[in-house]
Amino acid sequence: VLPVDIQHSDWENTLESTRHNPPALRLGLCRLKGFKEQTGQLVVNQRQQRPFHSIDDLCQRVHLSNEDKQRLAMSGALASLEQQRRHALWQSHRPPPQPALFANASQAPTLAPTTDYQEMRQDFEWTGLSLDHHPMQWLRQRGYINDCLRAKQLETCRHKQLVTVAGVVVNRQRPGTARGVIFMTLEDETGNINVVVWKKTVDAQRKALLTSRIIKIKGIVERTDKVIHVIAGKLIDITDKLSDVALKSRDFQ
Repeated sequence: VLPVDIQHSDWENTLESTRHNPPALRLGLCRLKGFKEQTGQLVVNQRQQRPFHSIDDLCQRVHLSNEDKQRLAMSGALASLEQQRRHALWQSHRPPPQPALFANASQAPTLAPTTDYQEMRQDFEWTGLSLDHHPMQWLRQRGYINDCLRAKQLETCRHKQLVTVAGVVVNRQRPGTARGVIFMTLEDETGNINVVVWKKTVDAQRKALLTSRIIKIKGIVERTDKVIHVIAGKLIDITDKLSDVALKSRDFQ
C-alpha cells in the first residue's frame, strides 16, 4: 500500500493504467533520508504478508521510531493511507486505539492541509526531489521567470538565437581538457538544459556560476545536429526566490 519500496531501484516506473489508478512514478524507500534499510525491509516484509489497511495497522506491525514516523508522514510516503501529511503525522504518533469509553480522546484535531509549496519543501528535505511540484514551475507561476524559455522550447530555437533560460543547477563539470570551460546542466519542469560557460565568462562571473542553486542565464543557442547547448553570456543567481528549499547539485565529480 505504501507508495515506496526499498526493494526496487531509486526510480521505478509503475504504470498502473486502470480507471481508478492513474500512472504513477514511485520512489524507493532508499531515497528517504535517514531511513535505515533494515527498517525499510521490515515494512516490505510486513506488506508482502498482507497490505496495510491504515496507519494504525502499519505502526502496530512495524515498530517505527518517532523520527521514522515523521519521515514517512512528511515525505508523503503514507499518502495511500492518509492523503493529508499533517493528519498522517498525527495518526502515526497517537496512542493505540482505545476502548469505546475513551474513543473521543483520540479523535483527530482539525489540521490545516499543507500547501503545494510546503509539500515541495518537504519532498526536497526528506528525499532530495519532488515528483509532484517542480521548483521552476512554482517560480514560473509566480512570474519570476516569465522571460525564460522552457527546456522543451529550445528544440524549436534556431542556431545562434538569443535566449534566456532558467533552472535548478543539477551539476557543474570542468574536464581537465576543457581549458577552464565549465559545463552546467540545468533542470526545469520540462527537461534539462545544457550550458557551456567559456573561461572568460567563468572568470568574470565566478560567484553566480559556482554558488547558485537556481540560476537564470542569458545566452546564445548552439545547435549541432540534435544536440542543443546554450552558450552563457550573463549569469543571474535567483536562489533567493526559493532559498528555503533544500536544493543540491553534483559539482566537479
